[in-house]
Order: sequence, then structure tokens, then C-alpha cells
Amino acid sequence: PTPRAANSTTPGAPAGDVIFSIPSRSFTTAPLSLTLTTASPTAQIRYTTNRTEPNALSTLYTGPINLSTTTMVRARAFETTPGFAPGLVRTQSYTRLGTAAASFTSNLPVVVVDNFAGGRPDSDRTMFWTLFAPDAATANRSSLTNLPVIATRGRMVIRGSSSAGWPKYSMNIEAWDELGEDTPVAPLGMAPEADWVLQSNYDFDRGMIRNPFMYEFSNRIGRWAPRWRFVEVFSNTNDGTLDYPGDYMGVYAIMEKPERGGDRIDVERLDSNDLAGEDVTGGYIVKVDRLDPGTSGWVTSRNSVSYTHLRAHET
Repeated sequence: PTPRAANSTTPGAPAGDVIFSIPSRSFTTAPLSLTLTTASPTAQIRYTTNRTEPNALSTLYTGPINLSTTTMVRARAFETTPGFAPGLVRTQSYTRLGTAAASFTSNLPVVVVDNFAGGRPDSDRTMFWTLFAPDAATANRSSLTNLPVIATRGRMVIRGSSSAGWPKYSMNIEAWDELGEDTPVAPLGMAPEADWVLQSNYDFDRGMIRNPFMYEFSNRIGRWAPRWRFVEVFSNTNDGTLDYPGDYMGVYAIMEKPERGGDRIDVERLDSNDLAGEDVTGGYIVKVDRLDPGTSGWVTSRNSVSYTHLRAHET
């Protein structure tokens, strides 16, 4: 605040938004010509195609960007007039489809995860994921040429221990905002959250009935269990074109990840000031499982038990 004086302009109001002529989607014919605009005539647009956050030294937008391969475009406006902060970062991603992938359809929703040649996600990989739902325009089937109903930056990592080596591996996926923080999305009518599971059951349950059946049964009798939907999954970890069958993983269940939340497990959050008495008598979620790196818990004569929301340094 600057009472009785001109408002301070450091860092100043942010520059305006960047508008993309095409939202995140797939394409088959290259090049795809993308136009960026912003409302201010005195603002410059800077952008990146390597998934990093644009800054004042990033490529200056001077005309349409021609895309021939799968590309994430991130852009922001910078005012040339002094006294303005950079605008907000905006991101869209465009997936190049191979011929067979372009003609692929399904009566199930389809999830596409792409980590831009980041390789098998044995550890955390940043990525972009999209979800395609059955659409009346394509005979009530999902098509990769339709607009996705969810399109978001995020993170992917293989889920499981003994199952981690499966060719059809399960994955934990997250949805991120422009700052790399969790942002809620609501796949297929489920409650909005940032963290989701793509469960494969490749070897233990090839009929894919045991987990979904028990989760559904539990929810119907009023006991919380992860909600789920069957989907088909593509995972592109090797190049700039989504191929079928090369990048096709098969049928999965997209499921809620057990965690604290009003629409998931409704327990109180504990913070650093909850140290004794009633303050520490609730708010825990534990699982019987192997201890992951950075997690804390205890070991019995038969099992390991770990906290799902507390890391070692928090307990």
C-alpha cells in the first residue's frame, strides 16, 4: 500500500492472458498451425516447446507455430511498458496420431498419458494426460480425434512392487496446475481430486473383477471404497507419435487413490501444532504394505504398516 501516493508498480499488475487458437487435442495432418494472441498491443508473447516455464528470454512469438510432432506449448505475456509483472503461464498440448491410432474407437472412455519420450516411468515423470469419453458425434464411442474432456499437465509413476515389472504396469497419476501443484479433476463423474490410480491387474486378476467388484459392493452398503470406471489406456513414453498397437496398454480401471478428503476418506488433517491429547487421536490413514522410500510406519511379525499421508520427517 502507498497511502496518498501513486500505487507502487513493483512488481505491478500481471500482463494479460495468452489465448491459444486451438485447445489441447490430437492431430493427424501436419503441420498443425497454432496461433497465440493477447489483448494488449504492447505485450510480447514468449513461449517454450520443451515443457519449461517461459521467461523473458524464451522464444519470441512472431507468427503461427507449426507443429509436426507431439508437443506441449507453454506461453505467457510480457508487457513492454514498464511496471507490469509477467502474465500467467498457459499450457496446451497437441498429440500427433499415427494412422491406426487415428481410427481407433472404443465403447469405453480412453486415457492417454504422454511423458514426451521420458521412458518407462519407474520413477516420477512429468507428463500430460487426456481423457476421451464416448461421444454422440462418433456413434457413442470414444475416439482420439475428438476433443478430450480432461487435458492436464501432471505426474506419472509405476504403482506397485512385485507388479512393477509387468509389461502392463499400473500407474499413479496426478493432475497439476501451471505451478506444478495438485489441481482437482473429475474423471467420468467421480468427485474432483488430483490423485488417481490406473490399475491394470495384469497377472493377478486378468478378469479385472476382484477389486472393482469389492469396491462397488462396499460403496453400495455404505462403507467407503475407491470409486472406479473401466477405461482403455495408451501410454506414449518413447517418441512424438501416438501409435496403435505400439502405445496401447489395454483395459484398466481408473480409481480414486485412498487419501484424506471430504469426497474420499473424511478424516481430520493433522498439522505441526497437534502434539498431544485429543489433537493426535484422529486423522490417520494407514495401509498394510511394504514401506515406500520416505514413508514411515512400523513392522509386525507378519506385515509392514505405513502411513499414507505422513512422511518420515512429519512423524
